[in-house]
Amino acid sequence: MIARHAILAAVACMTACAPAPKPATSSLDPEGLNDGIESMRYAFATEAPRIEAVTAAFATRVFPLPADRERLAREGVQAAIVRASDLGEIRRRLGPITEVTRFPIGQANSWTELARRDMRAGERIGVGPAVLRSEGGEARVSVRSWLVPDTHGGCVHVEVVMHLVEAGSRRAPQPGEPPDGSVAVDSVIECCLEDGEALLLLPRPLPAVTKGPATGADLPPRIGSLLLGEPLRQLPDGAQHGYATAIAIAARVPVAMRPPQTGPVDSDAPIRDTSGTAVGPTP
Repeated sequence: MIARHAILAAVACMTACAPAPKPATSSLDPEGLNDGIESMRYAFATEAPRIEAVTAAFATRVFPLPADRERLAREGVQAAIVRASDLGEIRRRLGPITEVTRFPIGQANSWTELARRDMRAGERIGVGPAVLRSEGGEARVSVRSWLVPDTHGGCVHVEVVMHLVEAGSRRAPQPGEPPDGSVAVDSVIECCLEDGEALLLLPRPLPAVTKGPATGADLPPRIGSLLLGEPLRQLPDGAQHGYATAIAIAARVPVAMRPPQTGPVDSDAPIRDTSGTAVGPTP
């Protein structure tokens, strides 16, 4: 469990997601997923009802629990557990994809960055109950994982956090340590993925209220909205504005940990994104 640290005064600007170090840039290789986890990041433009329909159609179990769902929603995030084999169809239903980036991670108990947004000094961000002012730096979403044996053959424990990192920080957390910077505690997601499952993170539309009730000032964006964007919304002049980023984290449990198969199922079948679309900008 991640230690609950004080949240830094920081804000993320509305720039595009910067890639994590050394993303894969070739086509999705069905043999390329090692034991552990692999992340796929999709950039797209779509409206909130389509996102809600996707999570409802493909979720395979009740996750997160209602209290956790509300906590994440306040930060502009929604999560679901889906079959990794459905990721290609999920991508199709989300709408036109402008970019696909794949991150083979494997077994890693240290934090791996999945996406980031730069922060400008002096701007504000909403994190939990606080409105904080930036001194510069980055907002990041990071993941770590480890294998957990159980009576069903094992699963991959996954932790995802959104955190704020000061400008110039070069700290490299060791396994078991908290991520760099300070964690937005309401953004923490934990689950244990079975073989062939994937954790799907999507932006959640925030309430239409844009002004603070006491001061009338514009409300700052939430950390989840900054990292994952917001679905398309209609502007007063009729134009649409918005963008979104989806992050999928797929799990593969080692063959030695899986229970024996009783039917004609290929227990050694790799997790794959079934679309067959090449990684990188989509024509």
